Amino acid sequence: MEEDAEFLFRFDPDFPTADVIEIGRRLTESKALIPGWIGPEVGAFDIRAVVVAEHFDGWSTILLPDRNIISRMARIAREGELGTRDHPTNIAVLLMAFAQAVNFNIEPGLAFHELAQRENNQSALNELRWFRTADTGGHAREWIDLALGHKTSIATGEILAEEALDLTAPIRRWRCNYVVAMKIVELELGPSKPADKLMALLDWMNEDFLLASPALIFAARYWAPNLPRARLIKHVKAPDRSRVLKGARNAAWDITYLSEFIRRVSDGVAKKEQIVLATGDRLLAEIAPILLSGREGEERHPSLEESLSRWWPAKFTSRFCDAFFEAAEQAAGRSRWENETQDPVDRFTMQFEQDLLASKP
Repeated sequence: MEEDAEFLFRFDPDFPTADVIEIGRRLTESKALIPGWIGPEVGAFDIRAVVVAEHFDGWSTILLPDRNIISRMARIAREGELGTRDHPTNIAVLLMAFAQAVNFNIEPGLAFHELAQRENNQSALNELRWFRTADTGGHAREWIDLALGHKTSIATGEILAEEALDLTAPIRRWRCNYVVAMKIVELELGPSKPADKLMALLDWMNEDFLLASPALIFAARYWAPNLPRARLIKHVKAPDRSRVLKGARNAAWDITYLSEFIRRVSDGVAKKEQIVLATGDRLLAEIAPILLSGREGEERHPSLEESLSRWWPAKFTSRFCDAFFEAAEQAAGRSRWENETQDPVDRFTMQFEQDLLASKP
């Protein structure tokens, strides 16, 4: 039985309520924040919803920003000023201000693993120090003033000490997503129609690899015929075939943010953690909410078939969803690769890299 409840809010007189409400409104309108739960009608980042979730329902909120947002947070702390206010920078400063004001936690780990792989461990550790400096409490008012344009500079204090971490260690989830990204490229280079490519990817996952739903929905947007072509994987037809591998690696990181988001959402229920993906990439922000869709729709949240109908014709969407949920049922509890002597992820990686390097653009 559902019950209505009324709450009386009384903030500290020094709390910048109006400014925090405005920042929450801007973040909501940006569509860069994807909550991993069905929020109240007022919106997940309305100050009233935030207070009720934390202080009455006992939920903590964890932000998972992508590397572009994390890097801009670190850069602002390092340079002491906002600089060019592009879309990711705008999200970064608004998000840091909001997080410090309402006690949201920021989990930056994946972003620094990505940076370490793209550059090196020392670059990632240096940026991590500046991010930690930016994320240190006690500067909420300065971040708020910077976010709303009341100030053009910020002083966050001395850079924090370096942490002894190896951020270059490979992440298995990323390695799996890299294999799938290369499989998507392989199918893209073939003559089949988009619908046949997506069904072939699902069949390959189900029969030969792993059923990775974030990568599958990523591919569904990549090949979606009802919308302008999404450049989710770059350099597919580059004359220099080594660049196609770079494009697949970049796409694998995007997919990994999506898979980490959905994993943390699933694990967060038992811990009473609300998970928010924050991304300056508008295509990832479009894809992420669909990962929360199930076979049946819920209040204010459509089913997977309803969600995908914006991308694909209804007849194909129905066929694809039936096949996907059937594959998911088959995969549940199934052990894969029991008798393999070589890591299948390594095997597929070597095979696909060789094939793509030898492919014709």
